[in-house]
Amino acid sequence: MGRTYRGPNRELKLSKKGRRRWQPLTGGRKQVVIGRALEADVTSVLETLRVSGAIDSYLYHEPHSEKDQQGIDFTVVRGQSTIEFNVTCSYRAWRKRVVKTGCPTILYFSDEVTADQIAERILELFIPPNVCT
Repeated sequence: MGRTYRGPNRELKLSKKGRRRWQPLTGGRKQVVIGRALEADVTSVLETLRVSGAIDSYLYHEPHSEKDQQGIDFTVVRGQSTIEFNVTCSYRAWRKRVVKTGCPTILYFSDEVTADQIAERILELFIPPNVCT
C-alpha cells in the first residue's frame, strides 16, 4: 500500500515497489520520509515569511539534536514573542501528544498541504489564546 505526500514544493509517492530507495535511509518507515519533506516545506515557508517581514527570524533544529529530542522542530521569533513548535504528518502522533501534554504547539498537516495553509497555522501561534477573531 502506497502513500502520497503533496506539499507546496514536492510530491512524494512511496510504495512497496520503490521501497529499496527509501527503506535504507529510514529504517523502513514512510512517515520519516514524509516528515522530513514536511519539515523542508515548513522551512521554505518560514524563509518566505522572514523575507516578507511577517516574522523576524527562525531556527530549524536538525533531526536528533537536543531540541529535536525535546519535541521542538522550529523556533520562530516575531517582535518580543518567541514560539517553539513541532510539525507532524501523523494524526496518531499529533493526537497522542496533545492528549498527553495538552501542548497546542504541535502542528499537524495532512498529506496535501499548501504553503498558505502552513503560513496561516504558524502565524496563528502568535495570537494569544484569549483573543477572539
